[in-house]
Amino acid sequence: YIDPSVVFALTDVSIMMILVVMLGGAGTFYGPAIGAVIMVICSEAFRVYFGSANLLIMGILIVLIIIFIPNGLMDIREYLKRRKYA
Repeated sequence: YIDPSVVFALTDVSIMMILVVMLGGAGTFYGPAIGAVIMVICSEAFRVYFGSANLLIMGILIVLIIIFIPNGLMDIREYLKRRKYA
């Protein structure tokens, strides 16, 4: 029996690991660590400030990251580095 509320919960460890890697940048060394720090800080801040709407805000943030930064935050760093030397 697979319960959707357990499998797709944002607070579940398996989903958080995937989101951390997506946020920081897959295939990079420091990306998942940076993604983990940002994800924990954001989730705790959203929980404190937005109360029960924290999962909605976190979901919107994740969708925006997937749309605008599909390779993660480390890609922004690489983009800025390439732009500086171009």
